[in-house]
Amino acid sequence: MSSPENKFTSLDALLKLGSVPSEIKYAAPLKKKASVIEMPVMPDVKPAEDKKSISEFWHKVRVFYRSGQTGRKPVDRTPLFPALLMPYRDMGRIQHDFPVWVDNGSAERGQPSVISLSKLLSKAVDDFASAADDAKILKDNLPRLEVMIREAKGRSMSFGDVVDSSIEKLKTHLKIKGDAGKSFYDDTEKLKSRLPQSGRLVTFCHETPFDLLGTSLQVRSRTFIQKLSDEVSLLQQRLEDFLRVERQKSPEANAPKALKDLYGYGGSFINFDKFSNVIPASASVIMPAERIRRIEGILAILINADHYFKQDSVIVMAEENKESLGRLFPSSNVIFSEKYNLCQGVQNAFDRHMKSMADFISALRIASLEIDNHYDAEIHDDYFARFDWKSFTENEMAICPPVVMITDIDELMGHGLTDFSKMLASHKPIKTLVIKTETRTGSISKNAEGDDFSLMQELGAMVVSHRNTFVFQSTSIHPDRLFDGFLRGLSTCSPALFYVWSPKDNPEGNPYVFAGAALESRTFPEFSYDQQRGVQWGSRFNIEGNPQADQDWPVYELEIQNKNNQPSTIRIPFTFADFAAQDESFAGHFFDVPSAYWSDDLVLYSDYLKMSTSEAYAKIPFVWMVDFDNVLHKVATTHDVVLFGQERLDFWHFIQEFGGINSYHVERAVEKTRREMIEDKQKEIGELEEAHRLEIEKVRETTAREAMEKLSSILLDLDTLPARSAEMPVERKIQNKVTPIPASETIVEKALPPKVVEEVLSVSADPWLDTIRCTSCNECININPNLFKYNGAKQAYIADARSGSFAQLVKAAEVCPAKCIHPGLPINSAEAGLPELIKRAEPFN
Repeated sequence: MSSPENKFTSLDALLKLGSVPSEIKYAAPLKKKASVIEMPVMPDVKPAEDKKSISEFWHKVRVFYRSGQTGRKPVDRTPLFPALLMPYRDMGRIQHDFPVWVDNGSAERGQPSVISLSKLLSKAVDDFASAADDAKILKDNLPRLEVMIREAKGRSMSFGDVVDSSIEKLKTHLKIKGDAGKSFYDDTEKLKSRLPQSGRLVTFCHETPFDLLGTSLQVRSRTFIQKLSDEVSLLQQRLEDFLRVERQKSPEANAPKALKDLYGYGGSFINFDKFSNVIPASASVIMPAERIRRIEGILAILINADHYFKQDSVIVMAEENKESLGRLFPSSNVIFSEKYNLCQGVQNAFDRHMKSMADFISALRIASLEIDNHYDAEIHDDYFARFDWKSFTENEMAICPPVVMITDIDELMGHGLTDFSKMLASHKPIKTLVIKTETRTGSISKNAEGDDFSLMQELGAMVVSHRNTFVFQSTSIHPDRLFDGFLRGLSTCSPALFYVWSPKDNPEGNPYVFAGAALESRTFPEFSYDQQRGVQWGSRFNIEGNPQADQDWPVYELEIQNKNNQPSTIRIPFTFADFAAQDESFAGHFFDVPSAYWSDDLVLYSDYLKMSTSEAYAKIPFVWMVDFDNVLHKVATTHDVVLFGQERLDFWHFIQEFGGINSYHVERAVEKTRREMIEDKQKEIGELEEAHRLEIEKVRETTAREAMEKLSSILLDLDTLPARSAEMPVERKIQNKVTPIPASETIVEKALPPKVVEEVLSVSADPWLDTIRCTSCNECININPNLFKYNGAKQAYIADARSGSFAQLVKAAEVCPAKCIHPGLPINSAEAGLPELIKRAEPFN
């Protein structure tokens, strides 16, 4: 459902219609005139002060929740309406998919056979006025014209007549004069020329699914008959040529009378008695009489092909529906059967129908074999003697008018479920349309205490378990989707179930809103199962027709006014309780809680369903509703409504699994893959760290060995150590005092004093950076971007040790969070403050 107020989507109420003539009556008039306030109002909550009255009231509410009984009258559903459905109390000003234009013959022109009035009008205007300013008056008044067309009385009306009269009515009402009037009249003529004059306008009602089924049967029939007619005509012509040639071979063909008939008017100049005597006998081999009889028999069937396709389907329904539904299928062979023997009746009709179709299909096959001279009596006589529908190819089955059983859920679930299951198991491609009109069918049984809760029986889910049956479950609010589902199911070569929620017309409420709410609230979710979509089980399901299919409940934003008349927004999920609040079978299950008694113990219904038993023990679920003045109310529900909501939510999760959404197995597989990736990454990091540690140890050992060798050379006063360059200064620790040796002096020239008790060379004289541990923190780069740089992996390294000072190296080492910078020894021995800097550098070398 969608409206400017709450963005509701499934009812396709895309916009509020504009200014409507006052004399036009609304399609769904209110019993009481609604307030001029356009958005719900949050009441001014003033808590009751009497603690005793509060306690007594909440006692009644909790008794009501458990038993549905209270000293206070439960909410009267008439003045209250679910808050999210508030705009739909007046459907006269809401644009939606109905009425809908249908045309049984449009498939021949490659056009849609079913399209909503709104889309049809908009498309026709855009065809000749695509620019924004073109046909401005007409575009501004299209909503007005749509309302006038809706005003036409009748369930199924001639589209051309209704449109013409409505356009004239619009002209009369607007009374536009001058150049603007002439332009407007010209635009209306252009509109009429681009609108179809054929077809029907169908309004929304309980019979809508039957209308759309009848249309799909006729469209399907026209599609196949045209193609089949061409094939049959060609076969018929070639078989007649065969027989004509054979007649010329027979002796009787040269008889005087036959020759005279052959030459017609020219025969008056010829003596056929003498001519017959001089014509030589035919030298060709004459076709066996058995083959001639076979071809003549096949030709007789093909000539009478129309007999097999004069009706687009065979429809079987209960005797009780003869008056109400029999008239809806004028182009079908409608058969009425006993209510308690419907499945057997439709199978009997199927057997008779398919025996007739087997005669026709076998005639097509034999004709092709005879034309190609491939018919072998020893092989084919026995084959075609036993030929039946099980031998049909998919294309051959597709051309056969389908057999359809029409029933309602009460008939099927009440006594015929076993027979129906056996019928599906037989794999006879019988199509079944089952209509559901009430919420609690098959789910409530009466006992001495009242209603007894039980799970709803889900026909669609049960039929899916047969695996061979096409299933399409939907409501009737989207005619294009319903029509498409019918066509897909009728085109399959397997059994098919069309399970449709189509509420009966009710003067107390709007069936269109009721059907839309059933879809929105997960009460009757839409899904399809088609084994032709793929081999894998999951690929056969589609649940995309449901609003916000990845959520438990669809959630919408509702714009409201607070007590200070300031606009604000609240998020409201549309749940089963919102649906049940407008269902007669749940009358008495809702209790209006005055705002004076609102408290934290009132919990939104969707949140209540998520609570644990211990959390929910002291809470009461509620739903938001509005009155005729658009004031918001918190309306408590009974425990039965909670049970039904939990059951519907559980079934919705079942449907989500079908469609691959929030799938337990998918989530497990994703989590397993995630864990494996993390483990592999951690293992890889561990291996890298270990390799890095070993490399560091190797470097340390090598450097330490070289340092000890150099130290030994100094101590033994060996002249083997060359002078150090400026790039490789050496440090000595003498009596705990660090003294840098100038690069210009040799080690030998700086002889050690005799009191040296300890001399140790540092691990490395050069500064270095453990790049692999770099965290890319930018601390060192900020100190000196020439001294430090990033590699391709954005990890730092020392680019040029001489481009910075030893003090910068030490400072960088101190601020580095990874402690991966090692300053080494100073390059410039003249740098100020070296003793202190070298001491600060020691922890990092």
